[in-house]
Amino acid sequence: MAKTGKKPIEAFPWEDILKYDTTSCTGLRWISGRHTGKEAGGLDRDTRRGRYSRYRIVKFGQHFLAHRIIWYLIYGSIDSSKDIDHIDGDACNNNIENLRLIDKDLNKRNSAKRSDNKSGKTGVRLMKDGSWEASIRYNHEKYRASFTGEGSFELACSWRDSMTKKLNSEFSAGLTDRHGVA
Repeated sequence: MAKTGKKPIEAFPWEDILKYDTTSCTGLRWISGRHTGKEAGGLDRDTRRGRYSRYRIVKFGQHFLAHRIIWYLIYGSIDSSKDIDHIDGDACNNNIENLRLIDKDLNKRNSAKRSDNKSGKTGVRLMKDGSWEASIRYNHEKYRASFTGEGSFELACSWRDSMTKKLNSEFSAGLTDRHGVA
């Protein structure tokens, strides 16, 4: 069975066997071997979510994510401290214009709303005393505010949104509109 991560993506001659192709669902097409001209790879089932979530290629006894191969083919090596982010949040959209190289921390800040979120708003939670707490982390600091009384949930949501905008404008935090969206 193939294993993930034995050798880095740069260790293989991708440019000799694959090409970036926007007409392929995966974004890749074989250019040599018995599958020449055919779409490369297939959907990878995300067992945590019970659905298909991204494309992968199995080659050289390893599994590779298609978007990482695409990035490598277009731009070259990928710094191990970085992630390839799908700008629109759709991990199956491997169009090169939808991919960007970003810090792993920034990629985490732009993830979808957690499945255990009970308030419906990222960074806003109901406290045991009945108040609503809004919080956001940036650069290892946590900012938070509590709200009580009528309209406190809406105030907490508004505070969270304004802090996101403030962090983006003052520190170029890179939080996108899709942060915390289901």
